Amino acid sequence: MIYIVVLLVVALLAFGLARQSITYPDEDWHWMLVRNIFYKPYFMLYGEVYADEIDACGDDAWDNHLKYGVSISALNKSSDAGTCVPGHWIPPLMMTAFLLIANILLMSMLLATFNNIFVETDLMSKEIWLFQRYGQVMEYESTPFLPPPFTVIYHLWMLLRYARIKICNRSKKGAASLWKAKVFDFSLSKISPSICVKYYSVNIAWKS
Repeated sequence: MIYIVVLLVVALLAFGLARQSITYPDEDWHWMLVRNIFYKPYFMLYGEVYADEIDACGDDAWDNHLKYGVSISALNKSSDAGTCVPGHWIPPLMMTAFLLIANILLMSMLLATFNNIFVETDLMSKEIWLFQRYGQVMEYESTPFLPPPFTVIYHLWMLLRYARIKICNRSKKGAASLWKAKVFDFSLSKISPSICVKYYSVNIAWKS
């Protein structure tokens, strides 16, 4: 996104500098000139095009043509045409190109932002889905496999299994036996290998 902003600043600087130098060629140096380079072109990005300043010389010639009925070529040859700076027709053309390029860059920046948000959301949704699947599998793992009223048998079996684990824990093997013998298996072994691979790939991509 940064390179799009840089391109936008370059386009704004190019148009503002050319517009300022052509429209006001006889100005003395002042820091206000630097402000004028960016001031109006920046607000043009938001729709303020300063219509009365786009081509003031051409607008005056057209108004005089309509008011006095004099041809435009005759007005250009008259003394009033001397008030127009040389190349006064260039800033309107550059303004057209600037606004076109700026709008394209702004749309590109917007699309890039949306695409980045979509990719992050997609990765997050896959990770959440894998965690939810893991929770569902573990829920089935810890649920009695016998229907009521035979769940009592399952609970008795779990009680015996727990007692066996406690006895193994007190034996010579110690904690190693307890690690191998668990009441519930909450590892990823209950999930298919493809799901495990997908989980780790998504997790690594999300962290990176």
